[in-house]
Amino acid sequence: MQRAAERCKGGDELALLQDVHRACQAKVEAGDSNGYYYENSLFHQRIYEASHNQFLAQEAARLHAALQPYRRMQLQVRMRLESSFAEHDA
Repeated sequence: MQRAAERCKGGDELALLQDVHRACQAKVEAGDSNGYYYENSLFHQRIYEASHNQFLAQEAARLHAALQPYRRMQLQVRMRLESSFAEHDA
């Protein structure tokens, strides 16, 4: 999350990113892969917005949407929920 936070230009952006990161953590702790999937998508959207690069944000969102079915399935793999969150925490 450190690298993503460095891209935030304002306190509001950072606060939104931290809020959704905490929401992701709560879903991991609850073992709620569906809830985590939603929060994780929002986490990535916040990063795209914080880039302040409309082209990059649009392309990243397009790719995210194309990979969506696979992203949901991979959260069913044992310990993937935890490792996905750990990747954000890095």
